[in-house]
Amino acid sequence: MSGKVESNHLLLGRISPEVVFLQNKKIEILLKTIELLKAELAQLIDEVAELTNPEVVKKSQELDRILIEYYKLLKSTNKENT
Repeated sequence: MSGKVESNHLLLGRISPEVVFLQNKKIEILLKTIELLKAELAQLIDEVAELTNPEVVKKSQELDRILIEYYKLLKSTNKENT
């Protein structure tokens, strides 16, 4: 019966602490991955900017900007959940 009660809590919008914990861990992993990829992308852009089509550099910078915005949103959401 506890499984039924737990699923009813999920239906009512209540999430168990374990699920919140796992979601927060996933967010932390995503944030770290974004940080690493952002740093790698910045380094690559610097290294090949002179040899690359300017449009490719522009799109990479745009992607970088969007990832930063997404990162900040995830980070603030993660802080609110902890």
